Order: sequence, then C-alpha cells, then structure tokens
Amino acid sequence: MKTSLRKAALLGSSLTMIGAASLATVFSSTNTASADPASNTKYTPIAFNLSNLITSQVVSSSTHFEQTLKTSDGNYWVSTTSGYLIEFSGISDSAIGYIHTADQLYDGVVVPVAGSSDRLYFINQGSSNCTVVELSLSGLTFTSAGSLQYTTPKLNCVVNSSTGKALSGQSSYSIATDGTNVYLTQPSLVLNPATTRTYYNVLWEIKNANSTTTTSLAATAFILDPTETIGSAMGIYGKYAYIGGASHHIYSYLLSTLSPANNTASNPNTPNVVYSVPSNGGGFGDFQGVTTNGSSSELWFVREFNKQVGYIPIATTGSITGYDYQIGGSPNNEIESMTYDPHSGNLWIASGNVNGVPYSNVSFGYFNINALSSSVTGTSSVKTLTPTWYKTPTGVSEGADDFALYANGNPIYYFGGPTLSIKKTDSVGGIASTSSFTTTGGSTTIDSNFNFTVTVGLPTQIGNIQNRSESKTITVTDPVPSQFSLDTVSGPSGATPNWNCQINHPQNSFSCSYTPASPIAPGTTLPPITVGVKANATGSFTNTATAESEDANPVQWSDTVTVSSPATTTTTTAPPTTTPVTAPSLSTTTTTAPPTTTPVTAPSLSTTTTTAPPTTTPVTAPSLSTTTTTAPPTTTPVTVPSFSSSTTTPPTTLVPVTAPSTANPATTVPKSASQVVVPSTHTGKPWEPWSIGTWQHYWQ
Repeated sequence: MKTSLRKAALLGSSLTMIGAASLATVFSSTNTASADPASNTKYTPIAFNLSNLITSQVVSSSTHFEQTLKTSDGNYWVSTTSGYLIEFSGISDSAIGYIHTADQLYDGVVVPVAGSSDRLYFINQGSSNCTVVELSLSGLTFTSAGSLQYTTPKLNCVVNSSTGKALSGQSSYSIATDGTNVYLTQPSLVLNPATTRTYYNVLWEIKNANSTTTTSLAATAFILDPTETIGSAMGIYGKYAYIGGASHHIYSYLLSTLSPANNTASNPNTPNVVYSVPSNGGGFGDFQGVTTNGSSSELWFVREFNKQVGYIPIATTGSITGYDYQIGGSPNNEIESMTYDPHSGNLWIASGNVNGVPYSNVSFGYFNINALSSSVTGTSSVKTLTPTWYKTPTGVSEGADDFALYANGNPIYYFGGPTLSIKKTDSVGGIASTSSFTTTGGSTTIDSNFNFTVTVGLPTQIGNIQNRSESKTITVTDPVPSQFSLDTVSGPSGATPNWNCQINHPQNSFSCSYTPASPIAPGTTLPPITVGVKANATGSFTNTATAESEDANPVQWSDTVTVSSPATTTTTTAPPTTTPVTAPSLSTTTTTAPPTTTPVTAPSLSTTTTTAPPTTTPVTAPSLSTTTTTAPPTTTPVTVPSFSSSTTTPPTTLVPVTAPSTANPATTVPKSASQVVVPSTHTGKPWEPWSIGTWQHYWQ
C-alpha cells in the first residue's frame, strides 16, 4: 500500500481568487490545443480501496460516490447517496471509518475551524424538510472496538435566518465556500407561499461558518435577477459568486453588494457581468477559477453529459462571450467533473460513468492552462482540445464523481478489490473461528517446539459482490512474541511459485512475499506458510499475521497459545526388608546368622565348611558322622541389637541349639534359657558359660 502522506488542499467546488484581468493574449488562433505541459510528469490515478467496506456490506457495486472532500488532518471524506459518509486515510488510501446517516448526501464542502475539527456541509437530497445539513467532525468515536462505524453524530439542519425554519422544498441546490462563509443556490423558490406564488432564484449565505465559538446554521436569502432560471452550477471565485443559468449564460455577483433589502420582485440583486456561452453544449458543471502564468483569470467548466469543456475570461463589468472546446480522444461520450491543481496548472476531467457503478473505461484526462497552443475565437465553431488520458484498471472503478486530487496531482477514484483472506492456526490444539478471525485454545509446555501455519487466498465473493483477481505481489508479515524463538519460515517444498520468506531475528519477526506468475483467480488458496517456533516462557501469548498487496487492503488473523511448565513426577523407594536367618547346627557348635542381608557361613568342626542358604527355610546341619541333628523348637528368643548407627535392621531371633557330644552320644548337656554351653573343639573341655553380654562382645 502507499505510505506517503498527502498534504494537498481539496480542490473541489471551493475556488481561490487571485485577481481579475483580460484573457486577450492567452490563446493563439490554431485549431487544435496541445494539452501536455512543458514537464514530462507522469500520473497514475489513485484508488481508494473499498475492500473492508464491501466485506462489511457498507457499500455495494451500485453505491453512488458523490463528493470527495479533503479535511485539515489529511484524510478524505466521501458522501454517498445510500446514506453513508465514509472517511479514508490519506496515508493508506483505505477506509478507516464511516457514519451512517440514512440520508442521501450529494454535493458538499469542508470548512476549516481554527484549533478544532473541520465542519462539513452537504446537500441532503434524501429529505424535503432538511435539505442542507451541517456535521462537525469533532469528538467522533467508534461504536465498538474493532468497528469502522462511528457513533452517528448529530446532523444539524441549516435554517432560514428570517423564519428559523429549516431550508426545505426545492432540492436542486449547488454549494460552495470561500473558506469563511458557505453559499447555496436554490432556483424557483417560493419565499412566501401564503402571500404570493412568485418564483425566485435565491443565493443563500451562511455567515461565519468557520466560527470557533458557535455553529453557524442560519442562512440569509438574496433574491437574484435575472428571471432566467438558474441551474445547479455555482462557484465562489475571489469576491464573486458565479452562477450558471439554464440558457447558456453565467452570471457573476459581487458578494459584498448583495442585500436582503433587494429581496423584492421589483428590486432584485442584479449581476455585475453576464457571460454568454455557445449554445451547442450541455449544462454547466463544476466551475473552476484559475489564474494563468500571465496573471489572467479564467473560469473553466465542463458541459455535463457532453464531450465539451469551456471557459469565460473574467471581467468586472459588461457582457462577455465565453468559449467551448470539443474534447478529443475521450474514451467515452460522457464528460463529468472538473478539478484544478494550482501547483501544476492542470485541469483534470473525468470521462465515463463516474457516478458510482463499476465501469470498464473510467478515465481521467488533464490539460495545462499554461501550455495551450490554441483557443476558440468567436462562437461559430468549437475547436478541439485533446487532454492526456489515464485509464483506471478495467472493470474496477466504483466511482469518481466530484473527485479530488493528491499533492502529487493524481486524481482519486474508488476501487472495490481484490479482497484477500488469511487464516492462522497452530499445531498445539488451537481452534480457529472464522467469525472473529482468531485461533484460541492452543497449549504447550516450556522448551517445546511447535508450528504455526498461515494460509492466504482470495474468496470467491465478499458479501454480494464478486471478488476480483489479484496480479500484484502479496506480502505476509508477522511480529512473533519475544517469548517464542523464531526458528524456521517457509512455504511447502516444490511449490511453484512459492513464498519467498525472510526472518528478522533482531525483531523476532518474519515476512513472506508471493509474486503470481499469472493473475490469481477468486476462489484460489495459496500454498501455506509453515512457521517453526520454540516456547521459552510461560504465559498466554498472541501474535497476528497480516496479508496485503498494493491493491488489496490488509487482512489479519490472530493466534493465542498458552505455555505452561511441565508436570513434576515424585518417586518413593521402599526401604529394604531383612529376613531372619536360622543357622544350622554343626555337630557341637550352634551358629546364628548375623543381622544382615548377607548370607552367613557357619564354621566347620573339621575340614568341612557348610554355608547357610539365603532363604527363610530352616537349614538342617549335616552330621559329622552319619547322624543328623535337627534343631529343637524355639524356646526363649534372644534379641541381638543393631550393630550400625545408620541402618536399622529388624531384630534377629536366636534359637538355642543342643549339639550332641562327640565322646558320649547318649549324654545330654544341660542348658538353661539364658546361656549356651558349647564343648571346646581343642581341649575337649566344655567352654565357660557366656552371658548374653558375652555374645555381644563376641560379635563386636
């Protein structure tokens, strides 16, 4: 989209006066006028894009765009006959807001107010009881977030200063301003129907319309002579009002001499000069006052619905003859609307059906008043003037009536497309909503990788309007949240043509461009863009992808992903269980396993060593000869305390074991519950009885 700020003042029906002089030496006597100025400046008509308004069905293919006005903030407003007043950005050339008035607003003017927002005045042909309205642009607010609709401000009716009643009745007004006052013409008006049926031509004056303290709504009427019915063309040029008549005349009135005292049939306000124009043209339209390099002043006009333009040389008194040109090279029979660029000296006209419906050959042409090489002399014939023509794209113009110009001199028209679509999804469960153009509900954990997918296309229709094909390069941009590492961005492998993507790592953003090999037809979906990211922080994060082109308004889709910490897992280990081990009897020796999980080896009485198995099954010690002795049942348990200060081991039950005598197997060794007697294997004598404490000492 275009990004340069335009600062030119609107050049519509508001005219500028720079003196009055004769036009005698401006033209030579050849038959054809050369329209190109000395410079080789090239122009391109500028389209105000209606895509977002078509999407919301504010405008349609039958919308009539009437008057384009530029306000002091650099934006543009256009009135429509369907009740909408639309604001366009002077930077992006797209609609940024609208007011729904439910009226039919036609011609209008903008009046700057020092230190405040401008005021707009419009002819309201949708009402017979309030035919001129005033609208202040101060304090406009949107009806809701994200909406383009402004809360409808009050439209004030302009009233008759004598009666206090709103101007009404005949609606074929024309309107103009000198920047301070606003002027209106009204033909065939019955000023006092109760007393007379006499019809008058009236010029209304709204005094001090630029007041900073009050809103000026009172209009004073001045009855005009002649008796000829005036038309709907009027312009203010310097100190004079120029009003077109129905019979090929133009009348000039010195504004300072108009008086309500002359509001009678016998003493009307009379014109200073009556200009005659050849009668072989159409009605007058769009008066434009100009000043040539030679300081001569002229009033130019179009002959509406005809292929002619004309001018009159400005004079202060007398009867002056004006001139006509036949327009050459016009793509269409209809010529309507004229706008003047004082910076270049160009006069622009529009050719074709410029009143609002799509037309395949709407064109703009200009000729330069300082480079004309011929003129009309006399009234017997009409000479040819051929402007330099610029066509708008085939079949896309939605209107150009009463157009304005940019600072670079390019004319403005309205353009209905194409319209892009965009959708952004994620690989972590997000749910897309086509009504809100958002994807929500996606979730993942920190340090995880996932993808976004961006898909761009051209819808078949937008509302009730068929979409148009796209031949310009489409661009997708996306500033990714800093909490996501932007790793990869690309279109699908092998797609032709494909997206050309680049990552801007310092800004953590990316851009992709798609240049079609041929126009993209409505209903086409382009290859998807895959965006690989890594989540680096917890929280809920939203990023928005935008698609646009040189002739398509931006469209957006947002995706919100929630990032959380991973779940924590706790593992509990059960302590080991120690199983008591009963040592087998080895002849005359009783061995008890130590309180550990390690198997215990019982000492051998000869050369044989027997190891206790690591099970809980009782172990039978082998006999030293052929006799096997089994340990008797448990008597009194003996508890051995733990031998470690750091590990608690379940107590071990010690069972007294009686070993048979090696000398006399029939002899039984007496025993008690508190001591164990074991014969010595060295002397054959019994060991001294040990107490429990002695056992403890032994093991230590």
